[in-house]
Amino acid sequence: MITYRFFRHYVDMVEGSVNAAVMLSFAMDKQVNLRMDEGLGGFGYWKFTQDDWFKATGLSRRELETCRAILKRTEFWHEKLMGLPAVLRYRVDLDALSDAEKEVK
Repeated sequence: MITYRFFRHYVDMVEGSVNAAVMLSFAMDKQVNLRMDEGLGGFGYWKFTQDDWFKATGLSRRELETCRAILKRTEFWHEKLMGLPAVLRYRVDLDALSDAEKEVK
């Protein structure tokens, strides 16, 4: 079972989307843990498949695509295709996220 904290104020940061806030809440916790152990050689990007997202958040493929589109319009959400074959990886810029949080509080 995967557990994480939900941050209600994220809803206001992601165009009012509760689903995007759920995705961001999970990603933020994952990013904090990566930062602590400098995962992926310090690059800060982590791999999470569609199936992983579903297991962690319960969001369907269509819901995830909508969330990603919303999150990509922010300053703190980053996605990158890496490796061969190319795999989508994610990173949350925690400094930019903190700046955005200050604007909504």
